[in-house]
Amino acid sequence: MTVNEPRHGEGFLYDFYAILGVGRDVDQQTIASAYHKKAMEWHTDPHERLAAEIKHQMNEKMSVINLAKETLLDPQKRKEYDEQLAGWKGPISTTGMPTISLDSPNLSSIPLLAGAIEDPDYAKERRALAAQFSGHDQKVFDLVQSLYKQALEPSAELADAYREVLRKQDVYLELQSQIAWEAIGYHGRPIERQMFPDYTDTTEAELKEVRAKIVADCGEKLALIQRGELKALGPGGEKVSQALATNPDKTTTQYQEIIGKRFDIGAERVRELARERQALINERLEVLDCTYWSEQQEIFPRVLIRVEIGENHVWFAFVLKPESKIETDDSIDETVLAAIEDSQDEMRKWIAKGYSIILFKPEDNVKIHEQLRAVLSNHFEKLL
Repeated sequence: MTVNEPRHGEGFLYDFYAILGVGRDVDQQTIASAYHKKAMEWHTDPHERLAAEIKHQMNEKMSVINLAKETLLDPQKRKEYDEQLAGWKGPISTTGMPTISLDSPNLSSIPLLAGAIEDPDYAKERRALAAQFSGHDQKVFDLVQSLYKQALEPSAELADAYREVLRKQDVYLELQSQIAWEAIGYHGRPIERQMFPDYTDTTEAELKEVRAKIVADCGEKLALIQRGELKALGPGGEKVSQALATNPDKTTTQYQEIIGKRFDIGAERVRELARERQALINERLEVLDCTYWSEQQEIFPRVLIRVEIGENHVWFAFVLKPESKIETDDSIDETVLAAIEDSQDEMRKWIAKGYSIILFKPEDNVKIHEQLRAVLSNHFEKLL
């Protein structure tokens, strides 16, 4: 079963003024005149010889033009519409054609009503696309990981190669995660740009919230079908419409239970991917690109970290306090940190003051404060 959407007032909004070709402050006479002009242009009666498909498109456009007239020529409806239009944040159609925004996230029970989650070819095709776009190759990943794990002291080149395949796998899992969310009705879900250690916990909380909204959306869609405001198409569409006409409450409950079960099936895939990404985050935090200054020989409880950001860098200062508490080193002013130069003499000066110097190149898509925490933990463990 499929359902025709998006719908005016839900997924998008018609700009009736633009469709009629008038300004938003015109009087009713101007609106009526504009309507008659558009009706003459789009009515199919003078165009009997047109192809059926074109006539269908003209009828669709004419229905929008009629809706514009009914709304704007009724003072109360126009007032309510103007308020809705002024506060609308979603996509707006100025042509009379339904429109969607690919940038805006939205929840819909339609994929689950259609049963897309049960199509095995769907998942296979999407996994192949995810691998293609991410550059992830499982055989290459397994080989590089094996070489890195077996090396007693991995070379810089091998460490770089391992970090690179981890990055590609992260993109691959993110794409698969987006596909899994879409399959259970969450379209346009914001991409996780900054990963964090409690990713599985936040995913579980999000699944609970989305499930409730998807089941509620199913009830809303079925109510629209029952009132004739929405059509259920496809092989099961007529069956649903008949069941709603006979026993709407029972039918709605049954389909909401079906949606819930289908969501739970798809949610397991989301959880599986969340666990994989959680493990990946932990692994990436273990192999961060950080080294001590070349002349650093002794480890100190005070540390300067040079964080490389593109072609620039920034310095941070930390200190290990009693009871193994790590804090920002307030004894160094920010202006002093900003003035640190990358020179041998400058580094020797800070080492002589009792500072360890770490050169750090952060990873993409992992929260920077989590990376700094990992770098500091690794450093201070050497002192304990």
